[in-house]
Amino acid sequence: MVAVNLKNPVEGLITLSELLEGSIERKDQETTKELLDMIGNQANQTLQLLETLFDWSKLQSGKVVCEMEELILIQVVDHVLHDLKLLYTLKNINIETNISEQVIVNADYKMLRTVLRNLISNAVKFTYSGGSVEISANVEGDFVQIEVKDNGIGIGETNLGKLFHVDTAQPGIGTDNERGTGLGLIICKEFVEKLGGSINVASTEGVGSVFTFLVQSAKTTGIENEE
Repeated sequence: MVAVNLKNPVEGLITLSELLEGSIERKDQETTKELLDMIGNQANQTLQLLETLFDWSKLQSGKVVCEMEELILIQVVDHVLHDLKLLYTLKNINIETNISEQVIVNADYKMLRTVLRNLISNAVKFTYSGGSVEISANVEGDFVQIEVKDNGIGIGETNLGKLFHVDTAQPGIGTDNERGTGLGLIICKEFVEKLGGSINVASTEGVGSVFTFLVQSAKTTGIENEE
């Protein structure tokens, strides 16, 4: 699986680096800048792929340990967006966050970060340049409902039921020909369930997708009082 999934992006980096060498020799600054952007984008995609495969290998080997702690949700989201900045900047995707600083969850930091990373990077992958991705959260009783919404290509009804199952999941190709393993959403499901929550999706082809998952609420200071 590692060999198959890494072959194409690594070959792509080699090809781009060869083209970059030629543009530098020609002193073609415009082409050089474009190629550098493409190399950065390709390297970022390859890193995301490696992280997904690493998470999957940990799940399969039973080495995932859940360490629950109180986390300020917006801080975790900001960390993920920092990691993905090159990905959505190069694609000109507008990221909106609608999460109160008062929302605190009880979760494992690495697991929550992995779930958010996969959902947000998927939203960017399947959204056209100039589109938008919105990340929001609401307190629902003892849980916090987190939503990642995009206005991308959407998912057909026949494929919705296949997303979270390893025997039916298929690698998707993004709007800029980004490639994945098909494992990201499966990892999300397993991690969310280990955190005591659940995950689901609603989507319409040509309109976009909304992925929603629940994690335990630790504190809602100021929010519950207002209610």
